[in-house]
Amino acid sequence: MLEHRHRALEVLAAQQHLAEESEALAVRAIDLHDAQELALRLFPLVHRRERAREHDATFEAVRGRLEAEVADLDRVARPAECEIRLAEIDERGRSWITANQIDQLLDFLSRGTAIRIDHQRVQGNMAQAMGSTCGVLFRIATFGESHGPAIGVVVEGVPARLPLDVEAIQAELDRRKPGQSRLVSQRKESDQVEILSGVLDGVTLGTPIGMVIRNQDARSKDYEEVARAYRPSHADYTYDAKYGVRAIAGGGRASARETASRVAGGAIAQQVLARFGVSIVAWVDEVAGITASVDDRTVTRADVDTNDIRCPDAAVATQMIERVERARKDGDSVGGVIRCVARGVPPGWGEPVFDRLDADLAKAMMSIPAVKGIEIGSGFAGTKMTGSEHNDLFERRAAGSIGTRTNHSGGIQGGISNGEAVTIRVAFKPTATIMQPQETVDADGNPTVLKPKGRHDPCVLPRAVPIVEAMAALVLVDHMMRQRARTL
Repeated sequence: MLEHRHRALEVLAAQQHLAEESEALAVRAIDLHDAQELALRLFPLVHRRERAREHDATFEAVRGRLEAEVADLDRVARPAECEIRLAEIDERGRSWITANQIDQLLDFLSRGTAIRIDHQRVQGNMAQAMGSTCGVLFRIATFGESHGPAIGVVVEGVPARLPLDVEAIQAELDRRKPGQSRLVSQRKESDQVEILSGVLDGVTLGTPIGMVIRNQDARSKDYEEVARAYRPSHADYTYDAKYGVRAIAGGGRASARETASRVAGGAIAQQVLARFGVSIVAWVDEVAGITASVDDRTVTRADVDTNDIRCPDAAVATQMIERVERARKDGDSVGGVIRCVARGVPPGWGEPVFDRLDADLAKAMMSIPAVKGIEIGSGFAGTKMTGSEHNDLFERRAAGSIGTRTNHSGGIQGGISNGEAVTIRVAFKPTATIMQPQETVDADGNPTVLKPKGRHDPCVLPRAVPIVEAMAALVLVDHMMRQRARTL
């Protein structure tokens, strides 16, 4: 007798060159009352073909909430004379599979003796519903809420034996943390990172790296007003609509506090990229219509960090600071644009058509709180040019490499890097929570006036610079690894 499984199923199969079969497969609906369907279609993690008589398998199921039963275990394990053929999909299918399932796949393939299968009976694909992970081969999963005990990140795919500079990770967190100037939130957090796993004597083990950052200065009482009414343009209403519950204090996962976890993970990604000659620099390029003039070919991180607004154009930076100060005094907020350049990216990174490099960069940047737009290369300005003006003409350079005379493409053509610098512009809206009374409604739709309290950024851009750099690094290192996997 085989009871309905809710969570896990293990199939022990004969060795048939499993190490050579490494393509992940998509999940599809299963009829748990049909034994044949169970045997033929239940979420495998490798592509293989074998005759039923060669398939000497046993099934072990973990009891779940439902009470379905399937009789005749022998017919499930040995479907008579039926060829098991499981259609493969390409690498994009991995985004449908949770991180632990990929790890299990790699582990079992290395042993060549077993396949681990995780399955849940849900409406749609549960793996797709998990929105706290980023990446395929190099990936992060963040956790924690703004006013919870801590926030953190698990980083997987970090190569073994990498000397890890923990001070460099902390330096990136210090650039992002609140309270560093009068232009940002005055919440006082040390953002001291604690490494829990994956590192021994300063060297990575190749296993998941767990990092945690303790919350120290949460003031939940400041959010009593938010508990009774929705903040305009914030995530209060949408989180209620989606989950039916929300972490009111601090905004929970919708708070930019969550991005500290990304910065920690991105700092590791930057250390990996540096070994391959890739460097990333971002800066505040525009605040409330005040625009800087910065040469993206020569600007350095030291140039960026010379002032509180993180704009390397000193004269314009002064104007930006004055504008943010005025907004703060008025209880208001302002938005702007961050530019980012990644130098040293070689040709060939990117996975057309759905995992194009520019597509993944866009998704990563749009996942940052307050981001409302992104441009690659010429962006929207390119719509005002003709083809003859916009085309980047190729040339042979002195060292023998191929390059382009201009870089309107932003270093990406056809979704693949072309060897030029990858250039990005990221648009941030004004902070939603402002210190002015605003008309809104409560959870029942009754009109009310909201008078927020708390400590909030009048402009998120200075602290968003390391966040943009981190997300760019996470995407680039993932695509670097995916490209290297193609040329073993």
